[in-house]
Amino acid sequence: MDDPQDTGNRPGIYIEFKESWLHPSDFEKRVYNKLDELGWNIITKPCDGEPFYKNNKVNVGNTNVKVILQTFSLESLRRTADEFQGKIPMCFLLWEGNGATDLKYDTPQGYASFINLGLEYKAHIIGPCIAGAPNNYPEMNAPWQAYLIKKSGMLNHPYSFDSYAQMGKYFGQYNWGNTVQYDDVLHGIYGDGLFTNRSEMSLKYLIDNGLRKAPAPQTVPDAVETLERLGY
Repeated sequence: MDDPQDTGNRPGIYIEFKESWLHPSDFEKRVYNKLDELGWNIITKPCDGEPFYKNNKVNVGNTNVKVILQTFSLESLRRTADEFQGKIPMCFLLWEGNGATDLKYDTPQGYASFINLGLEYKAHIIGPCIAGAPNNYPEMNAPWQAYLIKKSGMLNHPYSFDSYAQMGKYFGQYNWGNTVQYDDVLHGIYGDGLFTNRSEMSLKYLIDNGLRKAPAPQTVPDAVETLERLGY
């Protein structure tokens, strides 16, 4: 059935595996099979060359590379490596704390050890939390930490960008054109992608600062108008 509110955009999905004790021991296998059943498993249905953007719309969801996986859990990271063999993008999320799978010692050695775990279990992306309001998470994406991720060859997808100030801090605006530490590698930008609860704010920032270029859409719908149009 046609949806009169359909804008034609087709985003991909970023699936998170929660802590392993919350799921059956074959949960990652079930996800593998379900993706295969849906035709979304790039391992069994390779990339078909469909573009990520088409006719000024997001088209990722119409490609065969629409899925990225993510987890905080070391056990789930291991199971995913066993099941997917590093053939589908995987993000290892980081949190500083005293939980079973948290980074307890936020030192260069401790941080590097978690990057190495990500590499060992075939992850492609590290997802560190960022500081600042409104969430006030621990700082795990300082320049030296972003540098370690970059030097490892992994991508950096920090979370969660929910204010303009956070965008400015981690995407170089607040360096005011000055050369800062690790600029030879990072060029003032501490991430390759990002998680956000404010997609309209983040997209507008990226567009306004030349970080999201055509053929990606260069306009952002008004969030309030969109919610009202959808009946919220």
